[in-house]
Amino acid sequence: MDEYTNNHLTRIQGFMAYYSSYIDSALNGHMTEIKLAELFSGMIVSFDNGFLDDVRELEKYLYAQAEKKGELDHE
Repeated sequence: MDEYTNNHLTRIQGFMAYYSSYIDSALNGHMTEIKLAELFSGMIVSFDNGFLDDVRELEKYLYAQAEKKGELDHE
């Protein structure tokens, strides 16, 4: 993969790993309801502050790259 894709994937992976560790703690009973609610508030802020925009941008880029390579099926 190219550097552009790798940079986006690294940011996405960091986001997912950060929140995944907290969700694992919650599933294992190591987090109170208020802490879990605060976690979700943080996730929403992250979504609003560009995470979803990064994912959408990468999605468009990857589709464009696939089309350039002839990997898309135009039915």
